[in-house]
Amino acid sequence: MRELPPLGAERLTTIELFAFGGIGFAGKTSEGEKAFRVVMEKPRDEALPAMEAIFANGSVAAKSYALVGIRKLAPQRFETLYQSVAHSQEKVPTMSGCIARTMTLQEVANEIRSGAYDRNLSSH
Repeated sequence: MRELPPLGAERLTTIELFAFGGIGFAGKTSEGEKAFRVVMEKPRDEALPAMEAIFANGSVAAKSYALVGIRKLAPQRFETLYQSVAHSQEKVPTMSGCIARTMTLQEVANEIRSGAYDRNLSSH
């Protein structure tokens, strides 16, 4: 089994599942959400460049997390990045509760833009 990088930007870049809230039968927090929160706990001047790098270099699930973070940290920048994925058909593995499904990056970005994940950011 390969060793995972520590929680934070490096781990978030390689995440393959986009999920907030309790998932699976046990309702555990996803590794992606844990890594996302580590990045978002940094000062804005560190978190925003980290999220930009994750968006530029990460997996499609990582890009989704980055969009959530960038929308919170820099709404105008989010709108620019949103335009770059507004028609993307890249597949994003997602999970909500016990329901796993695949969405397009376009669908995920639309949900992010509509504020669907804002409640997950209330502590930030």
